[in-house]
Amino acid sequence: KYEKFEKYYYRTYGKFPPKIASLAYDTLVAIGKISDSNPNRQINMFDFYVEQNGFKGVSGLFRFLPNGLVERKFAIMKISQGKFEVIDPAMDEFLLF
Repeated sequence: KYEKFEKYYYRTYGKFPPKIASLAYDTLVAIGKISDSNPNRQINMFDFYVEQNGFKGVSGLFRFLPNGLVERKFAIMKISQGKFEVIDPAMDEFLLF
């Protein structure tokens, strides 16, 4: 997903995005998902951490925790001869808290 985002960003702005741009985009994805599920009420922080399954953004799966932190799932990768190799893929779901 990130590569698709990166290409779109490049076509739009003529340069590659800073990494933080994908985090901002992912935040907007979360806001959009929450507002779609609650169209007639104001969004608050509680809405973000009630979504225990998280959100699938361009930077991968993430969710907001009640303490304000963000949890992400990462893959374990190895760099060998200038190439990345996935040793253990990122989990596609979270444990419930």
